[in-house]
Amino acid sequence: MGIYPYLAYSSNSTILDVVTDVPINQYGYYPSDYTWAQVCAKVSSATPDVQLYNTVTHEFCGYVPKLTIIINPAESGTVTSNPAGIDCPSTSCQSAFGLNSNVDVTATPSTDWAFAYWEWNEGGSSATDNPHTFTMSESLEVKAVFKPILKFPLSGTLEQRGNPLLNFGNSWTYGECPTGTYETHTGIDLTATYGEEVNVAHDGVVKEIYTGQHSKWADAIIVESADGQFTTVYWHVIKYGNLAVNDAVTKGQQIATIANLNSDTHFHFGIRMAPFIAGISDKGALPVSACSGKPGFPEYFINPINITYE
Repeated sequence: MGIYPYLAYSSNSTILDVVTDVPINQYGYYPSDYTWAQVCAKVSSATPDVQLYNTVTHEFCGYVPKLTIIINPAESGTVTSNPAGIDCPSTSCQSAFGLNSNVDVTATPSTDWAFAYWEWNEGGSSATDNPHTFTMSESLEVKAVFKPILKFPLSGTLEQRGNPLLNFGNSWTYGECPTGTYETHTGIDLTATYGEEVNVAHDGVVKEIYTGQHSKWADAIIVESADGQFTTVYWHVIKYGNLAVNDAVTKGQQIATIANLNSDTHFHFGIRMAPFIAGISDKGALPVSACSGKPGFPEYFINPINITYE
């Protein structure tokens, strides 16, 4: 066939270079030594992330797109594919599929978890259907996002409590940064009655019992999930009985009662999708951007309204 130029592309279709005689240790072949079919076979096996374009016959070859699945949080579920290739039991996995082929991926949540959504293009694209079909025109990194199934910590249901007094993401006028920017609410504030029972939303371990000024804030209790994937925080409460740090608690167990804050009596509930960190997991509000040693909102906090409750 002689020597003529090939265009080498990366997996995101960016031209890498014009190839006329490629060293064997770079792409795995010499273009002048093979037919186009042989070139394609060589590059497919040697460089799955690069595709070549034949400037004479106007053909592509060599690019084998890869699908990478990331389980978020780790071990909250599994993902499999049809055709076979993806089998993610824990954190992440990867498999190559034919160019422009369709791949169906199915998310299966672990016990006490529910599937939330798929996310790809660095968060720029998402979908909630399950299974979901991806067309492999390029390599993709996809997050399978799961959310915990919790027990609502107060009697009744979230819907029966009506609209929250303060929603996730609302401005909060206390504790502003030196710049004057208000902090942003990291949970929901709900109507509650003094002395009302507060129950833990999931199995776990008590990591912190914060004792505040009882006439203004009362206490906060932070519980890390049994699998260490997330924490929940219960603010404006009084701990129940002899509850102590490092106690194991069971979903639905009473851990507190609503404190008496007079006309400001209410309950703050927050969920942080990360293991316990002292000084952060109890935050009821965070600045829009990091300041004064505090991380920026939302950090790993999520909206409790979007969670599935038993």
